[in-house]
Amino acid sequence: MAEQKANKNTVLYDDDSQRLSLFIVIVNNGLASIYKNCFINECNCHYVLTLQGRGTATKEMYRMLGLTQVKKDIIIAITPKSNLNELFYRTREQFIVSKRTKGVAFSIDLTSIINLKAYKYFMYGIEEDKYGK
Repeated sequence: MAEQKANKNTVLYDDDSQRLSLFIVIVNNGLASIYKNCFINECNCHYVLTLQGRGTATKEMYRMLGLTQVKKDIIIAITPKSNLNELFYRTREQFIVSKRTKGVAFSIDLTSIINLKAYKYFMYGIEEDKYGK
């Protein structure tokens, strides 16, 4: 029984640099393309998704966080954990540019992925291997 539990908790790679994380940024509506270009071009994120959202915080919270709009763009990037420092740095640079580009950024570790093909896609993008598969 203990052996079955151990098998369920295994990870694809034990090396932290090979693990994946979700990197999430919430910014004002219309600014997602700036961040997406940075993530894809400079930080080698192969899977970046943009969603539209609407903030539900009170006006006091918006003032406290320095946010001005209710409509938001939510950018989700799947990236190797080793890229997180660079992503946070690049995002912080964008936040500093102007008051309009302020937002919230955070990451979540991915603890499991369905299969090896999905992992390779998220880690390396779409690449054909030497057998064309």
